Amino acid sequence: QIVTELHSHLDTLVDHTYGNHVAHRMVEHCGPGSLAVLMPQLTAGAVDLSTHVYGCRMVQQVIKRCPGWMTRDLQRVVVEHQTYLSMHAYGNYVVQCVLEHGDPQLGWEIARGASARLESYCDNKFASN
Repeated sequence: QIVTELHSHLDTLVDHTYGNHVAHRMVEHCGPGSLAVLMPQLTAGAVDLSTHVYGCRMVQQVIKRCPGWMTRDLQRVVVEHQTYLSMHAYGNYVVQCVLEHGDPQLGWEIARGASARLESYCDNKFASN
């Protein structure tokens, strides 16, 4: 029930110095079934959240803790924006999380995209992680 109550305040929580801890604990302690209500909002804001100092951790936690079928749309957004996210200070960690914990097929798409941009990734401070 707490997830339902806080879901409309997710943007505020993630952006707040202390509120982000509430959002992280919610993801950490609530089961995937409870978090399903957050998925449309997380998916719609995936790029912004992935490039936010606190939001990137939340996206990673959701990908790690929820079943693949539940996060597939979220992962697809990450794959679609992989070039931008890979070269971002926080976004690169979300791309790495999809590679490590996400759908293997989407991981191959990231690998194909990365191989096509290998030279520019090597020159980038964050993409070369």
